[in-house]
Parts: sequence; structure tokens; C-alpha cells
Amino acid sequence: MEIDKVWHQVIIHIELESQRSDMRERVFQYLCYGWLLKKMPIWSIVVYTDDAKWRKPLPKSYWYAFTKDKKKLYHEFDIIKVNKEK
Repeated sequence: MEIDKVWHQVIIHIELESQRSDMRERVFQYLCYGWLLKKMPIWSIVVYTDDAKWRKPLPKSYWYAFTKDKKKLYHEFDIIKVNKEK
């Protein structure tokens, strides 16, 4: 994958879900496992296959730390919904 005009090997973590649920913490945990095992950048993607109509979007970031200036640090991931909403 090209990032900042440099090619990198990356791990693509795809999480498949058949129902709407809060995946933030688990996706972050898998990011940590992948980083500890492979020391490579990780692209996290959650794919939802449910048929429900989403009235509000799911959160797609996980707050995991903060800086000395009390700025929150987040792991962000992509969400893809593949089934048509009814």
C-alpha cells in the first residue's frame, strides 16, 4: 500500500458482522495483537452484512490514550455495509 508516496507492507484486518454491534474495543485489540506480532501498519475494516436500516451511524474510532496536553488519541477504522437497507 502506498502511504505518503512510499510503499509499505500492511496487515488488512477485516471483521465480518451479521448484526449491528459496537466493535470499537475488539477492533482496537486486534490492531494491538497484529502490531505486536508483525510490527506492521494495520488497516482495520468492519463489514456489516445485516439487513436493518441504520438510523444513526456507528462510531468508527476507539479512544485508547491521551497526550500530556490531554489530547485524546484514537484508533480509527473503516465501516462498510454490504446489504441493502430495508
